[in-house]
Amino acid sequence: AHDGTKVSSQKLIKAFKQAEFFIPNVFTPNGDGQNDLFDPQEKSSNLQVTKIIVLDDKGKVFESQGEKSWDGNDLLGNPCPAGNYYYMVRALDRNHQIMEKTGSIRLIR
Repeated sequence: AHDGTKVSSQKLIKAFKQAEFFIPNVFTPNGDGQNDLFDPQEKSSNLQVTKIIVLDDKGKVFESQGEKSWDGNDLLGNPCPAGNYYYMVRALDRNHQIMEKTGSIRLIR
């Protein structure tokens, strides 16, 4: 029977904001302080980048565990030429789900 009393129940739900994985498609490592790094962590939110690999036609030019961003130099520290490069970026969202993105980035000098 309904006697007019309200029944309420509360449940605590742990919900995190949706992870946003944003990867720029151009960068300009020219030292002007704007867009100098290929930094997927910077513009993404609610996730932690755990791996970045950048390749050119010959092979790997950069790799990190997310602790540093690509500055446009190769593994020996030499400036990479302008052009298109390919990346694989892996990240974890706050629920520890692995997210992965691949694509190309244009380096402009």
